Amino acid sequence: MDGILCDELLEEVLRRLPFCSSSAAVSLVSKRWLRLHRSSEICIFLRLSPDNCKPPSLSSFLSDFPRLSLLFITVGGGGGAVSSFPDQILLSVASSCPKLRALTLKPGPVSFFPLLSLSTLCPHLTSLNIVLCRPFSFRWLVFLHSLKKLTVVLNPVPGEFEQVDASIRNFNVELKLETLVLDGIRRGQSFRNLRKLDLSSNDKLVDEEFISMLASFNCLTELIVRGCEGLTNASLVSMFKSCEQLEIVDIMNCPGIGVEAVELFVLNCLQLRMLFVEESKISDVSRSWSSKKFIGVLAV
Repeated sequence: MDGILCDELLEEVLRRLPFCSSSAAVSLVSKRWLRLHRSSEICIFLRLSPDNCKPPSLSSFLSDFPRLSLLFITVGGGGGAVSSFPDQILLSVASSCPKLRALTLKPGPVSFFPLLSLSTLCPHLTSLNIVLCRPFSFRWLVFLHSLKKLTVVLNPVPGEFEQVDASIRNFNVELKLETLVLDGIRRGQSFRNLRKLDLSSNDKLVDEEFISMLASFNCLTELIVRGCEGLTNASLVSMFKSCEQLEIVDIMNCPGIGVEAVELFVLNCLQLRMLFVEESKISDVSRSWSSKKFIGVLAV
């Protein structure tokens, strides 16, 4: 019975199986079914630790998924051995997944060298979600020619201030990033193609740092600072002065931003189409102007 269907037809059948239970069921049929099922998979989720996975075995496992384009890895366990484990995992991924388009690797931080390998061996990568370790730099981004969305978390060190490699100030290479999500990072470089910046819940971000950052992102059309409790009216004024193309802005849960600043922003942000803000911060003038200019104000 196993030999009746050719590989191509069986692969098509396996692709139509429900995602949640197909792997476990297929593995019980035969090695051929399991091999063909893996060869047709484009997305997998893994939970790894030094106790249950060694990099060579991971490379061998991933090589069974030649079409893999979406990979989500959660790293945990292993005590002190976990410190270099994410780097080893990233190197295994880079060497085994040439068609990868989206990668999430958390929560362990990765370092510079594995990122260089990733940029060289995974040229089609468009989305990357990682944690960076110190000292960190964005220089490796220049080699990820297809990357459009980057999500970066920096593990804070108590009593220290995060700073990007100073040499990055002179690093003026054209990048294709369209969306940047930063968590725990308060210094940036110039991203001239960037259209969306998400700084949600960076509660230590203050006006001086934010205003300096905006100078590097003057082509933004969408800006999210929801929950950035250190920002005040000065930051909101800087938004419409530095980012003239803003269309969507989220300033919810920013207690330092008041009614007057919101009103000034609505009147002067000429491309604004959608604003997320508390109801208590919308003045009659803001409401009237928004109505005339067809600006959507989502207030709660």
